[in-house]
Formats: sequence, C-alpha cells, structure tokens
Amino acid sequence: MSEVTPPGSNALATTVSSHFKMIFIIIAVVTVACGIGNFWMAMGIADPTDSQRDVMATMSTIWKMGFGSMVGLVGAKAT
Repeated sequence: MSEVTPPGSNALATTVSSHFKMIFIIIAVVTVACGIGNFWMAMGIADPTDSQRDVMATMSTIWKMGFGSMVGLVGAKAT
C-alpha cells in the first residue's frame, strides 16, 4: 500500500494584509455599534417620535449592510 502525503500546510493558507484587517475591524465596530444602538433604542423608548423611528431604521439598515459586508469580505478572501 502506498502512502499519500497531504499537501503542505501552507497550500491552503490565506494571507491577510493589515489593510484588510483595518477595513474588517472598522466594519465590525460600526456593525456592532449600530446593532447595539438599535436594540437599546427599541427597548428603551416606549413611544418613539418620527425622528427616533428614522434613526432606528437607519441603524437597522447599517447593521444589516455591515453584516453582509463582513460575510462578503471573508468570502472574497477565502477564494
């Protein structure tokens, strides 16, 4: 029986530049901040005004877009 050697450990390695890390961290911070802010406003304000509803809708959109951006960045880096 012949032995099959697995590819080198670096065959599947992906290098991540400092520029990529910086962008990813900024997007992650903004996403988490908007998600927490949206949750805080939704739980803390019993009867929001129109302006407060607009802010909550904007924060909701931003955290959804941020999550999609993070998934996209990681997916693009993996290929």
